Amino acid sequence: AFMQMGQLLGINKYTQYYKAFGFADKTGIDLPGEADDQFFTDMDEVDLAVGSFGQNFKITPIQMITACAAVANGGYVLQPYVVSKITDSDGNVVSARLFQKKHLIR
Repeated sequence: AFMQMGQLLGINKYTQYYKAFGFADKTGIDLPGEADDQFFTDMDEVDLAVGSFGQNFKITPIQMITACAAVANGGYVLQPYVVSKITDSDGNVVSARLFQKKHLIR
């Protein structure tokens, strides 16, 4: 079923969706050492078939969580973060991180 859906999408649209969900980019999370994805360099029909059900490409768990969250929040891929703000002992915000929309899924 997934291979048939991939075939209906085609290589160009599949690649477009892959990039729109942010899988081709690092998320920019505030943790050191985020890994790059590993995607097909020249996708052919066999790559599309196996990629359609999740084989032969690698993404990080944080990329997957970010993409799943995009489905839940209206198609917006937001930059994830671990620490949203830092406060001093009096509760004053010393540093704050803003939500950043990366892409709009259409």
